[in-house]
Amino acid sequence: MLKHLAILSLILVVLFGTTYAIWYFAFPLDHLDYLANHGIAIYGWVVKKDPENHAAVTYSYVVDNVRYSGTGGSGRGNPRFDQLQQGDQVVVFYDPNNPADSFLGYPQYQTDLDRSFAKMAAGMIAVFMFIPIAGVYIGILQAIKSKKSKLGQANSSE
Repeated sequence: MLKHLAILSLILVVLFGTTYAIWYFAFPLDHLDYLANHGIAIYGWVVKKDPENHAAVTYSYVVDNVRYSGTGGSGRGNPRFDQLQQGDQVVVFYDPNNPADSFLGYPQYQTDLDRSFAKMAAGMIAVFMFIPIAGVYIGILQAIKSKKSKLGQANSSE
């Protein structure tokens, strides 16, 4: 019985790990991790707010006398959308190897949130995949046990 429990536990761990890995690379977590660890923080400013486009904030910033722009969400160390005004100063992280690549706010806020969501989603998906697999596995074990039992009864009656 312990052997079967270990096999089922291993299946659950593999399902969770695989699902989490897929989730991690399906979303830009690795990119945000890079910006959180290697990006350079700079102050930019709000150019435009777009409440009709998921409360998007267009921002600009300057690196080596070159102006760059991006669009992102508010918060993450910056004020909420309703508190921002055009011209307000905001924190921006950019890639030192590619200054046009940026993130509005502190990327680690987003990576922490995304990583928590990925773990929760991976756990739920793994459990929902695990239940039918475990059911099939237990059904096979019961069929084998039943067949052995019938063979044992047939051999003892001879």
